[in-house]
Amino acid sequence: MPLAIRRADMRLLKIAAVLNWSQLKVYEDVDAEAEALQVPYADTDDELWKRVVTISWRWAKRKPGANEPGFSPMSDIQFRELKATLQHAVDSGAEYVWIDWSCVPQDYSVDSMVEVLRSKVFYARARFMYILPTFEDLPEGPVGVILDEARKVLGTRASAAAADETESLQCAVAESVIGAILEKNRTAGREYFGRVWTLAERMARHGRSEGLCNWLSLESWLGMVVDAMVKSTEDKDSSIIYKKMLGQNAAGLLKEVLGPLAKAVRLGGVQAEACDGLEDKVADLCVAAVGVWLSPSNLEEAPTREWLKMYLGQEARSGIYQAWSEADRVWAIYSYFCWKRLDQRSEAGLRMALDDLAETAGGDKGTYVQGMYAQLGIAPEMDRQQDKLEAAPTASQWWLALVLCGNTNKVGAQAAEITRLVGLLKSRDINIKKKAAMSLMTLAQDDANNVAIANAGGIPPLVKLLDSSDTGIQEQAARALASLAENDANRRVAIAKAGGIPPLVKLLDSSDTGLQQQAAGALAKLAVNDANQAAIANTGGIPPLVKLLDSSDTGLQQQAAGALAKLAVNDANRVAIAEAGGIPPLVKLLDSSDTGLQTQAAGALAKLAENDANQAAIANTGGIPPLVKLLDSSDTGLQTQAARALAKLAENDANQDSIAQAAGIPPLVKRVRGSSDIGVQKWAAWALANLAVNDANQVAIANAGGIPPLVKLLNSSDTGVQEQAARALANLSVNDANQAAIVQADGISPLLKLVLDSSDTGVQEQAARALAKLAANDANQAFIVSDIRPLVGLLNRPDSRTDLHMIAAGSLATFANINIANRAAIANAGGIPPLVRLLDSWNTDVQEQAARALAALADKYEASMVLIAKAGGIPPLVKLLDSSNTGVQQWAARALANLSENDANRVAIDKAVETSLLVKLVHDSWDTGVRSRSSLHMHPTYISITWQIHLPPPGAAFRARRVRAGRSQWALRVCMSYEVLAGCTAGGGNERGLAMVGGAGLPVSSYHWVLYLNLPASDCGLAVRSLYLELVRQLVCARGPAAVLIPSTNMHIYLRYCWCVRPAS
Repeated sequence: MPLAIRRADMRLLKIAAVLNWSQLKVYEDVDAEAEALQVPYADTDDELWKRVVTISWRWAKRKPGANEPGFSPMSDIQFRELKATLQHAVDSGAEYVWIDWSCVPQDYSVDSMVEVLRSKVFYARARFMYILPTFEDLPEGPVGVILDEARKVLGTRASAAAADETESLQCAVAESVIGAILEKNRTAGREYFGRVWTLAERMARHGRSEGLCNWLSLESWLGMVVDAMVKSTEDKDSSIIYKKMLGQNAAGLLKEVLGPLAKAVRLGGVQAEACDGLEDKVADLCVAAVGVWLSPSNLEEAPTREWLKMYLGQEARSGIYQAWSEADRVWAIYSYFCWKRLDQRSEAGLRMALDDLAETAGGDKGTYVQGMYAQLGIAPEMDRQQDKLEAAPTASQWWLALVLCGNTNKVGAQAAEITRLVGLLKSRDINIKKKAAMSLMTLAQDDANNVAIANAGGIPPLVKLLDSSDTGIQEQAARALASLAENDANRRVAIAKAGGIPPLVKLLDSSDTGLQQQAAGALAKLAVNDANQAAIANTGGIPPLVKLLDSSDTGLQQQAAGALAKLAVNDANRVAIAEAGGIPPLVKLLDSSDTGLQTQAAGALAKLAENDANQAAIANTGGIPPLVKLLDSSDTGLQTQAARALAKLAENDANQDSIAQAAGIPPLVKRVRGSSDIGVQKWAAWALANLAVNDANQVAIANAGGIPPLVKLLNSSDTGVQEQAARALANLSVNDANQAAIVQADGISPLLKLVLDSSDTGVQEQAARALAKLAANDANQAFIVSDIRPLVGLLNRPDSRTDLHMIAAGSLATFANINIANRAAIANAGGIPPLVRLLDSWNTDVQEQAARALAALADKYEASMVLIAKAGGIPPLVKLLDSSNTGVQQWAARALANLSENDANRVAIDKAVETSLLVKLVHDSWDTGVRSRSSLHMHPTYISITWQIHLPPPGAAFRARRVRAGRSQWALRVCMSYEVLAGCTAGGGNERGLAMVGGAGLPVSSYHWVLYLNLPASDCGLAVRSLYLELVRQLVCARGPAAVLIPSTNMHIYLRYCWCVRPAS
């Protein structure tokens, strides 16, 4: 290390200070004296570094182009995880942490090259390195269902693999971690291992024999694998690094999963044949990933010349590693091989760094670094010298430019010709540049030529031409880039990486209308990409686009409105467009005489209306009446966007009234009835569905004749149309008269068919909702129950969403509660086994509805009692008595009460309670200070409960231990005075029992038995719940239990047990 770098000050943060921060502070905001240790690197020793932890992390947000006070690249979730990690590090003896954002100068005027050069030493010398990934929500759709099914497979394997202790342990651990991911509905992001800067940080730990388990938690690692698996359904490059890390066998498992998973995501379910056994493959992958996490590091990256040669020649350009900028691919690894201080911000510094790395790698650098020069958009030094010799264009260049411009066919140009044209873009003659740009613009109208242009390296020079002083060249370049961005996601990314967004935004302020129009059009095409949406906004693109809406040129207005519509896909951009004053001019454009302009304006308003505040703003600006008027346009595209905007606006309660007052319901019904366009049908039905939340609108839609055409749309070939039509009918059926109208329109049959046959879970859900609402009408129940198979079928679909399970189980509970005939129909249709299976769902709402349905099925119907027991329903029902959800507790208790009418079931319930693990935990959770025993005896004429308990004298102290949660275990010490009273209520009378319950015989006529406990100390509530839980479990075996613990404000605990006892016949 050069002496100047050794003597330069370095910074380590005090962990104790960071733990008190509300967010990660930027370098310049850190109190260097109170919150950090700031010393020359030369003054540090090994003893200090033994107390240091470094954080290798993936920034959640890119550093802005200019200083923004209060900005932090670390998300709130990341910062919470950081603080938890640092607390663990403190427990292991760490005192200081090095993290780049707070320890490297971030001031844009300061050179940070010193820290870049020596940061590898910090990562190498620190005692610990911890990885901090980004975090993302699990996507909606089948992914959560597939993971839950894989979790169950892992649980089964953990029990079955008892002979193989390692396999059993890995399955059990994987099951637990996947369960935690599902519970949080969040995974760690895959991007960390695919970033070039984090690659450099891991390389610093080379030679330590550290595994992944030393760097990050298993939950984070499995979350990354899951995220890579999911993202690979859209982008195959997402899993490249994970295939490398997992090793050959596990990488093969990942490859096997990706095809079926992509199909499941595309179809919205796993019913396709190709998806069979997908949960087993995912389970295999999870177990393999656990093994990789436990094993020593198998990462191949190392600061060696052979690795560097491979990196420069292949990996830096293969897509395996990502970076904020192309230059980062050089700077991130430069310091591992060279100590030279270079200017990171200049092209000359970048060229020198690349040449130094090539020299270090050795060999014929022409064979592996020429691609890097092209990717970075710089020329090797010898090429630059050659350029200087070309002071004027040659005759052949003139001839080539003219011929290619005038005579090259638009379609099917030769790749060689395109390559030569791309080369002419770099000419020093402005006329040749213009001719070449015009030729490429013309050729780019055909997508086959776009592929050749991109492959020939045409994007960087076209981007460079946007800064030309010639407006004609700028316009041709912008138009060519717009064509290149139109149909290819990779080219949109490439244009952004080449720096195309800032100059295009700058051109929006041009005085040339044609140039503005082409720039706005190019930005609209680029804004299809999520990252580009944010980049355009961050570059300041929204205000000038809003300003262009007031142009007198309709073409320019249309391009600006189209760009804003694409940008408004992003949540933050919707707010920014409104704040820039975008809503009033867009509403004004709805009255334009140009249909294309109206369509773009309505489309932009539709996207903006996905924001709650914007819904009110659009209405307040007078946007609803012109949108209603546009429903009568003869243009289906305009009808679609107008209906879409009204559908989103109708999510607002006040707007529902406003749309009705603007006479919006009849034209929406007209579009549903008369249009053959799927887009118009879907959005008109969507709007009616949202309007139908309003009671008055339910009547108005029916009066406008909306119900028959909505029923007709249930037979559409498009699932989106079907879903919205079913949702509209579900909302309309809240009205009694509408229920009858839906039946008269023959709506029940297609709804039943959709529930039974549709492969779309959204369609099934809305159809089931509609049927559940229609079932409130007595006349409809018999018709629906006549074929109960569709609802039962929903329970059997492993790819169904949990809300769909909940609706189906709830509907069956409603039907079963009506009469014994319905219970028999549900049982005969095979409804009991899937309901029992749903008791094990991770979703408590599903558990509650499944328990409710089983309780209704077992009510005075012997056949269902037997079938529920045979399906294994008793153990999970007993387990649910300990649920944290009181609704689940109550319905599980009700189901057990009804099941206990059967003698065999009563024995089974008793056995299930006695073997309950929870009862054992309660017994084991008390010190010798408290002992309790309880027993239950059932007689033909009365029930005898014996409860013996020994408590310390009043005022004495005792300790209750809770079951260990995570790594923490705590004890509760309570000074308690107590009073125990037992009461018996018979025929409305009250009698006080003794302070100790013992051999209390309760007559058959007794209806309630209540146990009162008066405990003044609030913390006693926790102890009492555990102490009397065993009593509750024992009482479950009596006939008709319903056990509830209710703490009141004064912390009296009421434990109530109700039953109805009938004499033996």
